Amino acid sequence: MLEFISQNIGFFFKVVITHAVTYILCGMFFYKVNNYKEELIDKNKGLNGAKWRSPSDKVYQLIPILQLLRGALLGIVLVIIKNAVYDVSFGFLKLFVVLFVTGLINVYQPAPDSIEGYIYIEPEKGLTAKDIIGGNVEIATQIMLFSIIVTTNWGALFSRLVG
Repeated sequence: MLEFISQNIGFFFKVVITHAVTYILCGMFFYKVNNYKEELIDKNKGLNGAKWRSPSDKVYQLIPILQLLRGALLGIVLVIIKNAVYDVSFGFLKLFVVLFVTGLINVYQPAPDSIEGYIYIEPEKGLTAKDIIGGNVEIATQIMLFSIIVTTNWGALFSRLVG
């Protein structure tokens, strides 16, 4: 067991840090693109009908720590499937598909924009295509960046390019 941990601890931390960094960078970029400032000001309006917490809310202020926790949970799962996605042909695409399907469109609860959400949640009146698609583009972008970074063996790639 200790050997398994020592062989995978670097990959685990790579997942944790990559999740947090790509989450923050995509969040900053799409904050402007999707005009989240307006969403946060108008508490009665929310992305895909969901209501936003106020930035002064204590939970909202814990976002960086909670993203590290989410990254750690993701790291535990990805260590289990590491051999199927890390440093293999199209590993980034395999991981992207797994995360996109299980994390966005086929989640096990009726979340907005998931299949379960479309079945059980009545659509918010007045939603535009941008309201519906905007958040999904952000999440898909973050998942793709995350998948590329996590599944690439950067040391081997650098050696092939230089050597």
